[in-house]
Amino acid sequence: WKRACEAEIAKRGSIFVDMGHGFTYYPFGLDPTVPWPEQVKNGATIDPEMQELLALIDGQRGVWHGRIIDTNICMSNPKARKQYIDYAVNYAKKHENVDILSLGLADGRRNHCTCENCLKKTPSDWLIVLLNEMDEALTAQGMDTRCTFSLYVDTYFPPVTERIKNPRRFV
Repeated sequence: WKRACEAEIAKRGSIFVDMGHGFTYYPFGLDPTVPWPEQVKNGATIDPEMQELLALIDGQRGVWHGRIIDTNICMSNPKARKQYIDYAVNYAKKHENVDILSLGLADGRRNHCTCENCLKKTPSDWLIVLLNEMDEALTAQGMDTRCTFSLYVDTYFPPVTERIKNPRRFV
């Protein structure tokens, strides 16, 4: 179905924007197609290495309130950002028909990491750190992929210390 839509989008000269929130769960071994509580009942667990890359909220790292699509990553952890970025770059390589790649964080509010290091910057500042690193990774691969991102809820407010280094990359 998705491929059929992509073909129709191309026929009409429209812009195809793809992905988004998936970058906060697919690279970390989480599958949003089955509700997390149901997965747990069937014995699902999070790999401890991956769990350390998820946001710390209320003293725990894991699936936020049982909702995979609302689960953020630990933005101050370079390994977490790299996991996200590597997956996104590979996605862009495999999907050359995507006009604009959407770099999403998790849905929801107050679900950003509260670890000691993440609290040193605002969620908006951490988003800009991630975007700049994504630009660097795409540039290193010689890719001119355009990207977009959402500003809402906790990232609605402007960043305090960070700025986008290559505005041409982003829509």
